[in-house]
Amino acid sequence: SENQAMGEEMRYLRAARDKRADEAQDARIAQKRYLAAAAERQYGAFLRMKNKMEQKYFIKYGESCPKFKRDFDELVYLMGSIGGLQAIQNDIAAQQSVGVPTDVAPMVERAMNCLDNAKWWGAPQAGRATVWSIIPGAGEGHDAKTTFDSSMTIGEYKIGRASCRERV
Repeated sequence: SENQAMGEEMRYLRAARDKRADEAQDARIAQKRYLAAAAERQYGAFLRMKNKMEQKYFIKYGESCPKFKRDFDELVYLMGSIGGLQAIQNDIAAQQSVGVPTDVAPMVERAMNCLDNAKWWGAPQAGRATVWSIIPGAGEGHDAKTTFDSSMTIGEYKIGRASCRERV
């Protein structure tokens, strides 16, 4: 749905440039529909992950950290959390037609502290920095750009090491 929304955004831009108002309006409406579909799916995935982790590890998501039994559980926790952030962004872009609660962002920001940043390619801290950059006041005392840069360096290093192993 996100890819289709991007396609509709491109169609909107082309139509606006060519001064075709009806086409531009149709493209913008279609884009919002696709963004809403993406937000709904991502929020559903986030909720399933959150509920499953709370049941499995007897924790309250965003308030305490699970003692993960497997790497797979950590990966699900990471991807589900990122899905929650994507749901917020897509819902906002779709004029909040889905109604994803904005309190998901601070929950995710706290939950990302439960994961080893280096182990997971810098993604946990990048997720936190995303919250700092999109929620007013959430980043007080934090430098989102520096955090993004260091997370990107970690990810690039991990990818570089992985590609070296593939060549051997």
